Amino acid sequence: MREVLVFQLARFGDIVQTKRLLLSIAAEQNTRAHLCVDSSLADLAKTLYPFAEIHTLPAHKGGGDPAQVLKDARKSFAALQERDFAEIYLPNFSPLSFACASLFAPEHLRGYARPRGQEMRGRLPRIAFNLMRDRRFAPLNLADLWAG
Repeated sequence: MREVLVFQLARFGDIVQTKRLLLSIAAEQNTRAHLCVDSSLADLAKTLYPFAEIHTLPAHKGGGDPAQVLKDARKSFAALQERDFAEIYLPNFSPLSFACASLFAPEHLRGYARPRGQEMRGRLPRIAFNLMRDRRFAPLNLADLWAG
């Protein structure tokens, strides 16, 4: 079975907006959707996406013990790297997204990547940001873009 991972380490609204992308992935024959979210949002993600396998990272552990956060993150990263994901979607432009991108081979990444330490925006986000320069004439929503 082909497995596809989506990182959505932003907050509540971004997890909800990821629905169309996850449904598109799940609709593909012999494909299993995976979603990685902040640990605090795992229950929400399981409720919204019962068809997806949910993975967690301590992305928003503001006041937590730094040593424990690092230990939890290492365990999560190791578990994700053990999987053979055909594609990994990183729809957020953030330092954490680029850190996650560095765990996987660039040819499997969609959205943002970090080949050889160089932060790069994929073809689809580049096109979208060019189209959305003037939102009055291009009312494109990023959720619509990723759903496609």
